[in-house]
This record gives sequence, structure tokens and C-alpha cells, in this order.
Amino acid sequence: MKQNNLDDVLWRTIKDFVELEHRPFSYVDVVENGVEISKTNFRNKISKWLKAGKIESVYYSPQGFYNIKCADSIKSVTDDHTMVTSHLHNRHNYRHLTNDPVYRIIQNIPLGKRSVHDIRLIFSVNGIWSALCSKYKPNERSKDLQLIPWPWIINDLNLKITVHSTDTVRIDVGCSYYPVAVDVDGVVRLSNALAVTRERLSHIIESCTNYQNSSSTVPDHMTWIVTMWHFGRDALIEYKGEKFYTSWEVGQHALIMAYIKEWTDGKKRLRIEKQEYPRKPLAEALEEKLNGVSIPDSLVDDKC
Repeated sequence: MKQNNLDDVLWRTIKDFVELEHRPFSYVDVVENGVEISKTNFRNKISKWLKAGKIESVYYSPQGFYNIKCADSIKSVTDDHTMVTSHLHNRHNYRHLTNDPVYRIIQNIPLGKRSVHDIRLIFSVNGIWSALCSKYKPNERSKDLQLIPWPWIINDLNLKITVHSTDTVRIDVGCSYYPVAVDVDGVVRLSNALAVTRERLSHIIESCTNYQNSSSTVPDHMTWIVTMWHFGRDALIEYKGEKFYTSWEVGQHALIMAYIKEWTDGKKRLRIEKQEYPRKPLAEALEEKLNGVSIPDSLVDDKC
């Protein structure tokens, strides 16, 4: 892709994302919306646009988040207390969290169960990329394989499977409108979906003409590493005001985000969440969220 074309595609993707999601964007958001760009190239583009005043930095989490500067859909929370982004430098206006106008809006809204969504998992399968190349065409730039259909829909979860040339498999579990509750029922729902994913992937590998039985075993899904997920709660009641997005820094590289999400039924509800990076096996990460309650034995393979 030529440089000018990449600039146009990247800017259009960013603009559409901000206007649709009403929240800041990051490198991950750009890539997941189909833009093929390296982290280094992305940082260079961002640096250029920051200097030109086209975008502005919102916060750094371990990754940076940015907004289009002076976009119609973005207003400071200090202006009307209702719209999208509160910048960290605005946070210095409040000596205490309870003085934050958005905090005062949401503090009495009843919240539902704790849940996780936008879950990312990885695992390795020796020789999987070479085996699947007989069925799927690698991306010309990244060499990644995307397994169709894209996504697989199982238990109301959207699962996108990407196989990297390093034999690392990445599973993106999208469930923003139907998050996985952090309770036994939620664990069963997620585990069953991932078990089906594991079985399907195993069958796909076995059907490849260059399949090597001894080297291409998909590990138990409860051993897959959780690299990231969004952990939070949704409001139990509908929100009638304007959309907003805000965040509070609660520690080093720790941010709590609150925003209004519009659901498929057209209703708006508050969501409060934290982006976390467990970097540990799924079983262990879920047990921690269950506050020490063990995962049912029926869901955990002996390998776990």
C-alpha cells in the first residue's frame, strides 16, 4: 500500500471509529478495524498528527489512546458534563474523585454482575501455520492466516482465530453486547465455546494434506494464556442522557473507564471497566476473578 493511501485509510478508520464508538482509539483498535500497519509506522503517523494538531493524546495505559482534536463528537466534560472524553490533564482540576462531575452522575446508578469481554488468548501449536497454508491464503504483508468464517459465532461469542507465522494462535473473543459473567455459569459458557473452538481447530488441522500428527496438537483451552480482557460491570437501568467517555487513573498503568454504550435494542447503559493484562492461563485468571472459587473439575483437562 502506498504511503499516501495508507495515510488516507488510517485517518478514515480513526475518524469512523471515534464517531461510531464515541471513545479514544489505540493501535489495537486500528488493526482490529482492518488497517495493516506496524506499531513503528503507527507511532510515526501518530507523532506527525500530534505535531500537526490533528489529534491529541488522552492517556497511556500500557498503550497510548488518542482522540481527534476538536472533533464534533468530542467535548470536554468540564463543558457540559455529558459527552465523551475527560483528559488526564483535566483531572488535575479535581482534588478528590468525588468532585468529578461525571463521578457524581454515575455514583448512584445500580450495577449488574461483574463480567469480562474483549478477551484475547494465545497458545502455540508446532507446525500449525505450515499445515494451514494448504487451506488458507496468508496475508501478503503480515503472513497471518485468518480462519473463516470470520468470526466463528458460538454461545453468542464472536471468536476470531488468527494463526501467526510463528505458530502462535490468537483467539479474540468479542462479546461486548453479551459479556461473560464472572460466575460459574459464565465460566461454563466461555469454556464450552472455547472447547468447541479447540475441537473445530483440531479437525481443520487434521484435514490438511501436510498435517503431521505428532507435532500439531491443540492444547487444552483452559491452558491458553489470557493476554488481555476488559473487566467491569454494566448498569441495570437505562441511561437517558448524552453519551460520554471518561477515565480515572487509580495507580501506575491502571485506569478505570466509564462510558455510555448503546445496545442492539437502541437503549443506552453505563459501563464501567478496567483493561487488564493477566498474562496467565485461563483457568488461573478466571479463578482469581471468582475470588478463590475453584473452576469446576469437569471444565479443566488433566493438562491444566
